[in-house]
Amino acid sequence: MTESANSYPFLHGGFSEYGYVYPTAGRVRVPEDVPDTLASAAACSLRTVMHGFERLGRIAATDTVVVQGAGPVGLFAVAKAVAEGAGRVIVIGGPADRLEVAKRWGADVCIDINDVTAGQQRLAVVRDLTRGRGADVVLEMSGIPAAFSEGVDMLRGGGRYLIVGQAHERTVPFNPSVIMHKQATFIGSRSSGVDHYWKALEFLRSHADRFAWEDLISRHYKLDQINEAFEQMRSWSEIKPVIDFTQD
Repeated sequence: MTESANSYPFLHGGFSEYGYVYPTAGRVRVPEDVPDTLASAAACSLRTVMHGFERLGRIAATDTVVVQGAGPVGLFAVAKAVAEGAGRVIVIGGPADRLEVAKRWGADVCIDINDVTAGQQRLAVVRDLTRGRGADVVLEMSGIPAAFSEGVDMLRGGGRYLIVGQAHERTVPFNPSVIMHKQATFIGSRSSGVDHYWKALEFLRSHADRFAWEDLISRHYKLDQINEAFEQMRSWSEIKPVIDFTQD
């Protein structure tokens, strides 16, 4: 799929007045009991999570899962891990309001990066919570380059590391012998397909009684307030703002 508006077919989404729908694009009917705001969130964040968990495989009731990142992708990963029956879910991120959502959605422990600022300190907390073993599963959902090495250190021997957020061009120092010594499994997952969007919508619908999905929607804006919404997102003051075209 083309990812730049500088090449054919030029307009395929974003803020264009007209969009090009690819001939191979799938179609998904949004369930009537899933609000448009949540369906929109599922179109990106949640379907990406659904694809990642599909590649990750089964989570056991004995597994300790560490979620790196408390943005929309990280929060949906918390919900998915809880729904999968993880024994314990630890979230590393911030700000505090996002961690509060994680707690309401079932996270057992939240580590605020504004309070526990050093990676070695966060590693010590995870090691302490797991009796020195490390996490069975680590989910990198933050997109912070340094989070990769930190997540590897948190992984126990024989553990699995799902990498979703590292969409950058930074080079991160890494000793590959760690993979050998830990006998770790590294799993990369990028975006998703239309089938994962359907699964995301069904996940929202079937778990509406278990998770307060509206906690993710932080504020509604009018179209002429869109720049303010972007600024609020850049400052981490918003989780998922909504641009509402129906407001006067």
